[in-house]
Amino acid sequence: MITTEEGPVLRAELAPGARAYVDGDWAAAPPGTGLPAIVVEPDGSIRRDGGPSFPLPDGMEPDAAAALALRSVAVEAAAAAGGTPVEVIGAGFVAAAVRELLGTRAEGGGGEAPAAIVDTTGDPQVLRDATERLAELGTLVLAGEPLGRAAQIDLYPHVHLRGLEFVAVRPPLHAGPPAPAAAEDTFSASPQAVASGEPLPRSALWYRLDA
Repeated sequence: MITTEEGPVLRAELAPGARAYVDGDWAAAPPGTGLPAIVVEPDGSIRRDGGPSFPLPDGMEPDAAAALALRSVAVEAAAAAGGTPVEVIGAGFVAAAVRELLGTRAEGGGGEAPAAIVDTTGDPQVLRDATERLAELGTLVLAGEPLGRAAQIDLYPHVHLRGLEFVAVRPPLHAGPPAPAAAEDTFSASPQAVASGEPLPRSALWYRLDA
């Protein structure tokens, strides 16, 4: 388990030779929060913290495998965002990959209410605000990690009457290991390497903790 502390700081207990990867939006959670992570073990397996392990495809480097796992979330989120324009909320790897996949659809609509909002933060206040800003019949794509935070949304006036649709995106590594065929299409961004207990540079899209 990876936890946040004041600073912000991440702390993790990893097996010797293991690596853990955390999206920038996960690391923005309040201090004391337990965070998910993508863990690559020294035996060549990959898992989402708390989930099943899968062998890495032959020849795939840990950083590339973790990037593909995160990008799978972005691919599902971009596919679920119907209509134009699309607003993407978030500052991590998944958010950046969604913007890259959507291209001009994510560049804004000159003051027009978004037809879809993709949230990668999981922040309850962000989700509440998004339901109020979406266009009628709009789509809210939930691609963030809730991290145990509950969102209190007034469903009748903000969702039902306005015909909004919520689409949930599954977490990384939900259905198996990264596919090697997708490696060439991976959004390119190297993780920021940090040591457990070291203050985070907050400009990074994602982080790698080495044991």
